[in-house]
Amino acid sequence: MPGECSNAVQETRTMSPEAVRESYDSRINVWSPGMVVVEMKLQGHPWRQLQRWQVLCRLDSWDYDDPLYIQYTEELLATVGPEWRTTLREIFNREGDRPSSSQLLGMAWFTVQ
Repeated sequence: MPGECSNAVQETRTMSPEAVRESYDSRINVWSPGMVVVEMKLQGHPWRQLQRWQVLCRLDSWDYDDPLYIQYTEELLATVGPEWRTTLREIFNREGDRPSSSQLLGMAWFTVQ
């Protein structure tokens, strides 16, 4: 059914923490394009040196309140423009606070001027 989330199939490096924990709704799909943007900006995934199982372990223990996560996120956001900053902050929120894909498409960065 459209808008519902069934089985998650994602590439490990773009998975959201909720997908690894198997506790999610359709908003997990918003995390992946955010990771693609990060990869483009960094010219590679931030965890490219890790093996697939190490990425899964890191995502499984993800803590949005971890000072290192907050510092890393702010450093990354400092490298992009204001529209991207706002959009990426929304994308990398906790799943319950993350926008749906239709809400994401309504954000300033995605709207055609």
